[in-house]
Amino acid sequence: MRKLMLAGALLAAIATPAAAEQYWTIAPITGVGAVGNDLKYPQYKDSLYVGFEDRSWLPEKCAKMPGLLMKDDETALMTMALAAFENGRPVILKADDTQMIGEYCTIFQITLYGPGHKEP
Repeated sequence: MRKLMLAGALLAAIATPAAAEQYWTIAPITGVGAVGNDLKYPQYKDSLYVGFEDRSWLPEKCAKMPGLLMKDDETALMTMALAAFENGRPVILKADDTQMIGEYCTIFQITLYGPGHKEP
């Protein structure tokens, strides 16, 4: 019985995916965009783009692209990105390198502080 439990625990450990690596920075958003149905690049269909200049905080596979993507059903994130872009204030951006959209890493959190608030 003990061998069966150990084998089960080992199998569970092997089958469990590694935790996603998360990366973050404080930066201004320099561009936003949306992709509808691009026939040449269908992998980007219904994606939203967030651009920023400094990509040194990202792993190499993410830093080679000019920004991050999210799916278009992430309306709260896009609303935050637009607000940050329009007012020019830095935001906290958090990215994930395990959930790719084409060659782009994904953004999963944007934090926008009010005027006068000091970023951490």
